[in-house]
Amino acid sequence: MTIAVYGLVAGIVKLDDGGLALIKSTSINIQGGDFKRWLGNAILWFASVLMKTISVVGTTALFLVGGSMVLHGIPYNHHIFHYVDELVLKIPMIGNAFSAVMPLLINGLAGILIGAIVLAAISILNRFKRKIT
Repeated sequence: MTIAVYGLVAGIVKLDDGGLALIKSTSINIQGGDFKRWLGNAILWFASVLMKTISVVGTTALFLVGGSMVLHGIPYNHHIFHYVDELVLKIPMIGNAFSAVMPLLINGLAGILIGAIVLAAISILNRFKRKIT
């Protein structure tokens, strides 16, 4: 699995190199050159969209996983989750659907809050560090 994941990442990283090579390797006189240039441009466009998508999805996943790890380390926290879930299930018409995404929302919110606290702490420490040196 590790080889497959690293192979996929290597392929994604090299997408733009392949697209650029297709664009540069063709001349107007070569048969199929227009298609190669079109394909190279399409690959470059797709690579940029893919990288932006991966950055958003990856950041979201980090907040969800980080929040979940911290919340699971708090004793008796699962009781609070069950209580909130029971409250949400009582909401007419949307309770079941909202109950399904509630753990994701709570974990994501916890991840964002913890990230904000850590960022604030690091920023404050860097200010003090600059004043000292």
